[in-house]
Amino acid sequence: MESFFNTLNSYYWENIQERRNLSDLIDPDPWINALIHFCNYAFERAGSPAVYREAAIEALQENYQWLEDRQRWGTGIENRIFESFKAACGRHYINKYNEKLNPLSTIEGDYISLLNFAWNVADEKSVTKWAIDLIGADEIKNAFDSLRRIRGVGDKIASFYLRDLFILTNQPAGTFRDVYLLQPIDVWTERAAKVLLNNTHETKRQCAQALIDLENELGLFRGVSNIGFWVLGAEIVDGISTYIEAVKAISERNRINLRNIVMRQITEEREWLMFLESLLP
Repeated sequence: MESFFNTLNSYYWENIQERRNLSDLIDPDPWINALIHFCNYAFERAGSPAVYREAAIEALQENYQWLEDRQRWGTGIENRIFESFKAACGRHYINKYNEKLNPLSTIEGDYISLLNFAWNVADEKSVTKWAIDLIGADEIKNAFDSLRRIRGVGDKIASFYLRDLFILTNQPAGTFRDVYLLQPIDVWTERAAKVLLNNTHETKRQCAQALIDLENELGLFRGVSNIGFWVLGAEIVDGISTYIEAVKAISERNRINLRNIVMRQITEEREWLMFLESLLP
């Protein structure tokens, strides 16, 4: 089972995040690149148009040179970026901006914008370097709580971002506090955890602990089962029932059943490819 999860993990980094290290994001100079990277996480909310992430990245890239002078903080910076975001949305025929939950939004309230956070919370570091330093200092909860100050960044996104940084920095073996916060719980990981626990009424923290327990038992790096279950559900198996069947096979360490499920998926994909080929003129 260890190799199964490690293969899913490799797929995630090679095809979803397309990243192997953070060397280009940890120094103060490329701090804007770190913001662009963070947008890949900050706009991954259920129901959020995919174009929001693209528009946010476009807005930062369009103002890259203007943003390089990090000494010039003011609300004008936030306004300029958000106006660029809206213009980018317009180019994609989107005219609603979800300002209450948009990390680039400038509206007043209990939360701050991503730009405000990068200037005033990240302590003159890139957001990436700031988070990595807190993880290394065993301050995962501090990093988690701070990220949630950003408008639109909830528990799942904060854990999602910290999990990936934890893995990419290859943190040394040891006991970290609050490691449950490195387990983002979405529909796929929650379904998996509830199968592992044989219970449909568990809290998100209990679901996170179930994934940690599996990682400990299989000797997996922290967060790898989380990624594996997400890839399995979102990218590989066809339908919830097949996913649950696969998780049960993993829970029972039944390699034969798991292999049969994968082979069934391979057969279905081959049939689909044959159909597509038949459509070629």
